[in-house]
Amino acid sequence: MDTGDYLSTIYALQAAKKADRLAVLYLFDSTYDRKKSEAFEEQLFGHENLALGIKPFLRLKLDVSRDNVAKDRYGAKVPCLIVYDAKGVAAETAVLQNYKANANVVLNALMRASKGHAKLSLKSFISKYRRFMTDLEKLEKRKEVLAEKAGRMKSESKLARLDKQFAQLAKKKKALLDREFDLLTAVKAWGTQKDPDAPAPEKKAAAKAADKR
Repeated sequence: MDTGDYLSTIYALQAAKKADRLAVLYLFDSTYDRKKSEAFEEQLFGHENLALGIKPFLRLKLDVSRDNVAKDRYGAKVPCLIVYDAKGVAAETAVLQNYKANANVVLNALMRASKGHAKLSLKSFISKYRRFMTDLEKLEKRKEVLAEKAGRMKSESKLARLDKQFAQLAKKKKALLDREFDLLTAVKAWGTQKDPDAPAPEKKAAAKAADKR
């Protein structure tokens, strides 16, 4: 059996292909030193650019120690990430030998595999999403300041004015979350597709989360 075809039969990868979405499969070996492995993963996936760049992809993990076919083919290369294009083809493989958390190797693989996939390039998405995060952080800080003021106030009239400011911030937050979803849609991120077998769009989840806050 061809190992490449074997891995591509994973149900979630088939779902990504059906939905015209990108995917990345992280291969690891759970028998390796746990502390070193956890430190490696924390450093790699904690890298800001990579954390943003991988966001549009369907992200999967496979423990090769529990899969003989995958271990025969990739055991010597783990940890590694196989990047699948929207056609379900394993377009790139980022090998991180000796557990060196080189985020740029993975990020470059993601960019190559995603080239031409959506109207918004992955590089532009990362830049725009970072600005979104900055704006959201500023809004949350303003909300915290208002909350502190409200906690000290006793005047009902002043509290009423603060309530109006809270309402304005809520509207701005909703606009920011809409902006986030537009970015994810423009990059054709997993979770924004209309495929009936796919999870509910992130916009609905974000709206529900906003209502609870």
